[in-house]
Amino acid sequence: MAGILLRIARLVEWPDTPSKPEFLIGIAGSDPDEATLCLLSHPESSLPAPVEVRRVASVAEMRRFRIVFLGRSLGSNMKVILHDLRGSGVLTVSSRPGFGEMGGMIELNNRPEDRPLILNADAARRDGFRFHVSLLSVARLARSGILAQ
Repeated sequence: MAGILLRIARLVEWPDTPSKPEFLIGIAGSDPDEATLCLLSHPESSLPAPVEVRRVASVAEMRRFRIVFLGRSLGSNMKVILHDLRGSGVLTVSSRPGFGEMGGMIELNNRPEDRPLILNADAARRDGFRFHVSLLSVARLARSGILAQ
């Protein structure tokens, strides 16, 4: 999954934010498949900085990261976290069904009959992100429901 996040990162135009010495990917939640992401940390030459993957627990900590993967185990806290991360310049990703409609930017879709990604371009644009056309071509678009007020 870290490989997927790195491929996605290359197809995103990032907002104008102060440069960070490393490209941090945060993992929030305790789902077993997410734990493996914490073991995957390696340099990625096509990104603006070395990649580092870390576990995160608080929204304040998440704000320091470029990408935060929100695990399904966060349950109903996910809506609050998404609301609190608005305007932070953090790309939010999850495999939780309905994440895009919830206001998350990228949902990794596990349904084989559907497209592999669900993108909420409105949520991404609000934080200064833009998706490359090749990313849009393999995705279904979602609109925010609850958090797009």
